[in-house]
Amino acid sequence: MRKGEALRIFREELAKTGHDSPHDFTVKDLKREEAARLEWWYSNEDDGAGDTPRNRAFFRAYSRIAADKNSVTVGTKLPAQGLKLEPKGRLWMDKYVVRKMHQLGFLNFTEKPQGMFEPVFEITSAGFERINE
Repeated sequence: MRKGEALRIFREELAKTGHDSPHDFTVKDLKREEAARLEWWYSNEDDGAGDTPRNRAFFRAYSRIAADKNSVTVGTKLPAQGLKLEPKGRLWMDKYVVRKMHQLGFLNFTEKPQGMFEPVFEITSAGFERINE
């Protein structure tokens, strides 16, 4: 998926929640190396507010972007070090949103997934249900 399409999905999901924010996301050429460890995702303060419309919009957008042209399913993998974009680049996911979705059981973290060379968050059945509400 190209950055422009990812941005369109991101804004579409935010608009569904009433956020007409011109919010953008971070795209870098390299992986976010520190994001390979689950501890990093939990290294900031936690305000407790996790299952918000904004966070769900981010979660849906990240899931759609990670699935690319496929349907989002249970087990869809979100590379922890950044969602891959074409022709190159990584969309760095929001640390707070991913941590909250993990805490709520919507994502599982796998450090060394079979057939992949980097850690991933995988959508759980609870996460799939939340995406489709």
